[in-house]
Amino acid sequence: MPILHKICHEIIQTLHQYRICLVAKWIPREMNWEADIASRRIDLDDWGITHSIAEAIQKRWGAARLYLFATSSNKKCEYFIKSGLGTSSW
Repeated sequence: MPILHKICHEIIQTLHQYRICLVAKWIPREMNWEADIASRRIDLDDWGITHSIAEAIQKRWGAARLYLFATSSNKKCEYFIKSGLGTSSW
């Protein structure tokens, strides 16, 4: 899990940099059922190419201006097209 360690380290550095005190609090499932359900949902349709592949493609053919079949979580450039509604989607 080195990637999770790196993410945690970056969060801690940011908290220190901005002098933010983060306090985690446990909430019973009964009081947080919507978030609990959402956190367990696996979106099998949310797939895409890796960032390293996208970088290699853009290095060879130039920067992408529009990314097709993306979501806000897997887009590789500012503008993207996807099925349904979403932030910054067309």
